This record gives sequence, C-alpha cells and structure tokens, in this order.
Amino acid sequence: MYSDTDPKNVEILHRSLHMLSPVQASQEKFWLGMTMTYYKDYLYYRLNDELSKNKDERIKTALTSYKNGLKRALFVNVLSRLWWVGNLTYDATREDPYEHIKFFCESDFSARAVIFFSSNFTSKKRTGIRDSFGDLQVETRWS
Repeated sequence: MYSDTDPKNVEILHRSLHMLSPVQASQEKFWLGMTMTYYKDYLYYRLNDELSKNKDERIKTALTSYKNGLKRALFVNVLSRLWWVGNLTYDATREDPYEHIKFFCESDFSARAVIFFSSNFTSKKRTGIRDSFGDLQVETRWS
C-alpha cells in the first residue's frame, strides 16, 4: 500500500524542505510541530491502521521516539524519515536525483531506512554505497 506513495512523499517533502540543515532536521520539536499542523493528514493516512486498532505505543513512537537514540529516531518518526531518506539519497548529478529512493520504498520502507541509516558506516552521505543501490535492486530481492 505505502510502497506506491512513499517514493513520491519522500520527494515532495524533501523538495519542499530542502533548505533545512541536518541540525535543524534533527530537532524533534520541529517534526512534531510540522506533523501536528501542516502534515496532519499525512499522519492520519500513515497511521490509519494503528489508530483504528488503538496501538498507542506505535503512535507515540511515530511522533516522538528520541529516547531510543537520535539517529534511529530520525527514521522512526513518520515525517522526518521522509526528509532524511530524501536528503541522504539525493544525488544532483543523476538525471533523476531521487532515483535511489526507489530502493528504500519498494518494500518495507521504514525498516530499511532504520536499519540502513542508523549505522554509522552507511549513514554517511558520500560513502559511495548509495551508488550500488541500483545493483542491489537487480541482484537481490529484499523481503
């Protein structure tokens, strides 16, 4: 369901907030404020199942989960995850600068983002690892 909309949502959010610095984008209060005002419809859309089943713990972590470590929390929050994946995979030298988003969004977007970008090694924007995303898509089916 979300694999159809996540790539476009990453691109839309990152394009509209491209001027944010990593320090600004690391602020929990910023994302909480944005989620509860401008992006409330997205919150309801993304957490529809959790809201209907009263999964309070998941709803809390979707908004505020900085107690588990900042880097991980950036990818657990439903809104900041979009910006961070866009920021860390954006490549202005490519014909489609958001091409690498497809790798993360084709299946289990949130888990892939948390696992991949929570690592100190793979979370660096210029490690060259993101250049192999296309190869991973062809050679490996992650499920």
